Amino acid sequence: MKRSTAKTMVILALAGLLSACASTPRVNTQTAPNTNLADYNTFGFVSPLGTDRAGYTSFLSSSLQGATRAALQSKGYTYTEDNPKMLVNFNVKVQQKTDIDTFGPPIAYGPYGYRAGLYGGWAGYGYPDMVDQYDEGTLLVDLVDPVRKAMIWEGVTTMRSNDASQWNEQQIRDHVNAVFAELPQAQ
Repeated sequence: MKRSTAKTMVILALAGLLSACASTPRVNTQTAPNTNLADYNTFGFVSPLGTDRAGYTSFLSSSLQGATRAALQSKGYTYTEDNPKMLVNFNVKVQQKTDIDTFGPPIAYGPYGYRAGLYGGWAGYGYPDMVDQYDEGTLLVDLVDPVRKAMIWEGVTTMRSNDASQWNEQQIRDHVNAVFAELPQAQ
């Protein structure tokens, strides 16, 4: 009985570690009140982008622009630099997070738990706390009406990562696609 319980605990711990490494986009969107997104079928980019605060185009901005163009064009929107009906802007925030899992007291066996030391189990031994530190990156994608200078739509996605500063092209595409999956098709 000791061996099967220990084996189960190891399998559960490994499953937890593997799921912590996976990053699936969680997306929230919001449309401004009284906004008809069907009125916006062309897009361009804000200049400078929120991800270009240093005065030049970053690698991240280039990747976000490329993924956004592909995602919006696949939904029927047209890219233009001349008087687009909406502008796209990006902002990114990286925050360090810590999760602490505390496991309860050891399992006691026997009719009332008082014979735990006699009949197996791990009586008398506690379980260690599990500490997990990671980065959580948040990508905010804003669609702005350039005439009214007002946000008309926002998509937010978060990604758990061991190093959010090293997002690769595929992760960026996955998150941008997840955000724009919530945007209606162009009319």
